Amino acid sequence: MISWAASNLHLRVTGVERPSHPAAGISCGEVISGGRLTFPRSVAPRGTSTPSPRYVSSGQYPPVLSIVSTVGLPPGLSSKVVLTVSDSDTAVALRSGDVPVLGTPRLIALCEEATCKALAGHLAPGSTSVAVRVQFDHLAPVGVGSTISAEAVLEKVEGRRLTFTVSVSDTSGLVGAGKVTRVIVTRSHFLEKVR
Repeated sequence: MISWAASNLHLRVTGVERPSHPAAGISCGEVISGGRLTFPRSVAPRGTSTPSPRYVSSGQYPPVLSIVSTVGLPPGLSSKVVLTVSDSDTAVALRSGDVPVLGTPRLIALCEEATCKALAGHLAPGSTSVAVRVQFDHLAPVGVGSTISAEAVLEKVEGRRLTFTVSVSDTSGLVGAGKVTRVIVTRSHFLEKVR
């Protein structure tokens, strides 16, 4: 048996054909962190990538691990982006309303842009992050020609899950505020799942 220690590393388990691996007692897609993962040593004969006969005959394939490290992502990372509101940013243009003011979808996109900018240069090669949850309050209308600033601050790191506090302001005060949750993924693995 091989044991993998998971401390600052988070292991994502994927499979070739089956949704789970009975010997390991884990499911594909499961993330293991802060513990130990154990599974059979003789997965494939030395020098080959073919599973050993016991896996082929049972129809079960061993798990494949991809390691995603979040080391180097300290809470407090931040970034700011600025936008001068144009006609294409309005609720009318975005079809999210019928008033010519900054649309909520554009406000949220600006906050996401700030979160991406905060992470720029901090992720491992081959990794990216995707938004999985947005909680946002749009507090004040902003007209065309106004300049707004969106700021994102990394508040919490839980394995691959990153929680940002976001806020948007103009010269008169707060326009909107909330949280954006992103998850670090392996870009190629993520793109394989696209429907």
